[in-house]
Amino acid sequence: MDISAEQVLLRWRPTLRQADGFDNRHFAAQVRQYLLDHQRIFEAMTFMLPPQTRLVTIGSPLGDENVKSRLKGAQARSHRKYPHNIGRWVNSTAEDDYISHDPTLANDYRKMLQLGLTASITDRQIYNLAIRGDNSNPHHGAGYLIHPQVCREVK
Repeated sequence: MDISAEQVLLRWRPTLRQADGFDNRHFAAQVRQYLLDHQRIFEAMTFMLPPQTRLVTIGSPLGDENVKSRLKGAQARSHRKYPHNIGRWVNSTAEDDYISHDPTLANDYRKMLQLGLTASITDRQIYNLAIRGDNSNPHHGAGYLIHPQVCREVK
């Protein structure tokens, strides 16, 4: 959610008026500078840093519409909606993993490819043989991390 200095000022002005020596103009200038500094940091991280070699996700719920709607940038448009420093994204999902019930992320994030924000998004189906007690536990991290396909990506 984008927020303006004026919104911050409106929210905190009643509280700050009670403080000794509160200067409305000085506070507004500090808030504007704070937001500008953080915007610059965000832009540096997402636009200026070199791409990471790869992003590996295991058992990820990022294909779920509820989860996608809560991600930072979910309400943004075009390239501001997505991270800018992922070179290659590999997503591994286990059969019957109840958390990552949408096993394909490439179709959900194809706009990143179209915008040139990543070189590739690859989805892989695996079998997670982890067991908890007497039951299968297809979302267990250790079961993902010992799988040969995931090991090759994480190395």
